[in-house]
Amino acid sequence: ERVKLYLSGNLIDTHRESLAALGSRVIVRPIPPAAEVMTTLARHHIGLTLDRADSLNLSLTICNKLFLYLQAGLALVATDLPGQMSVLGSHPEVGATYRPGDTAGLATILRSMTDPAVLARRQSAAWELGCTTYSWDIEQQRFLDAVRTETGFRTGSG
Repeated sequence: ERVKLYLSGNLIDTHRESLAALGSRVIVRPIPPAAEVMTTLARHHIGLTLDRADSLNLSLTICNKLFLYLQAGLALVATDLPGQMSVLGSHPEVGATYRPGDTAGLATILRSMTDPAVLARRQSAAWELGCTTYSWDIEQQRFLDAVRTETGFRTGSG
């Protein structure tokens, strides 16, 4: 009731018509230019990563937007697929998960996040995790260390 859904993307006409029937609760916007993605995300409260369970690839991976949402300080709502759970299972303080297709479960989660105190705690935890753990500034060193270990590759004069 108190939730507006902002979608960024290109929709096919039939989807656009279906969403238009929902009135002003669903707002569709074009994908922002790369330089504006983070500032656009930061204007919102909750990031949704609602992947389907019918693809093994999607089930096992973590979508990039999850990390962008953390870095923008958004509370998360995600499907409880193995990839997403590799983050949210270890950090439930940033959001909640639900089974793909469980619209009642999704609605319950979103209602709980309309409580300002709940939302603020989740956003703060997401911001902290995005700054300290799931940030390229942190992850790049782990990545380079793994490459060096596996390949024996060294940089610089050594």
